[in-house]
Amino acid sequence: MAAAYLPGSISTLFNTEGASYTNHFPYDSGTTGADRFLVVTIMHENGASGPTAVTYGGVSLTLSKTVVVNAPDDFSETGYLWTLVNPPTGLNDVVISGNAGGRDGGATAAVYTGVDQASPIGNTAVNSALSPTSATTVSITKQSEDNTVVWAYVVDQGQGGLSAAADNTALVIAETALSSTKASSFGTGYRTLGVGVVLVGVVDSAGGSPDNGIAAMELIASAPVSTGPATPINPGAINILTTSARLTWEQG
Repeated sequence: MAAAYLPGSISTLFNTEGASYTNHFPYDSGTTGADRFLVVTIMHENGASGPTAVTYGGVSLTLSKTVVVNAPDDFSETGYLWTLVNPPTGLNDVVISGNAGGRDGGATAAVYTGVDQASPIGNTAVNSALSPTSATTVSITKQSEDNTVVWAYVVDQGQGGLSAAADNTALVIAETALSSTKASSFGTGYRTLGVGVVLVGVVDSAGGSPDNGIAAMELIASAPVSTGPATPINPGAINILTTSARLTWEQG
């Protein structure tokens, strides 16, 4: 069973210049799909301490990957991929612990199906760079065509001309303010195509490349359900005799 995004499951939990984790963020994970896997992405400016724990419906998520853009100021970004195998279905609250510090921040949630429940995450990768170098894409080894790579990027300042890289699907491309100089940008998406070394993330057609970075992880497809060997058919003695007699008559 291939790992795949559950259509319609993407949601922006919050997106603001004054991020706070004190609120509970409602999220409907739906009820459909087998071998479900929840991915919550969180971004904040580096002046904030960031999330220390995340729960969904009271169940704890795991911090699976982090990217930090290490600029010598408080205005670069940090991004996180938090994950949960077999999340509660329906409408529940995402609860984030920590201190967002009232800085720019945002978060998304999405469900993927067909993900191995025992060992859901394969390869991971990060890339980060300071202006004017672009680092909103990263190469990662995709081990199987059935696996899916999920990514989340962060950018200091507005989103500019960001769009999904070739063979990628962007689910969220957002900025915290409609300003080219004051906003932070973040987003998430996935890639299902290809095997081996593939490129994931977003590209900046506007140029400039403010401080930016990306984190990516490979979701391992669940194994197909075995139906067991085919049951041999025993034709029975009567059928054998009938066939034998018919062949003798036909051949003379």
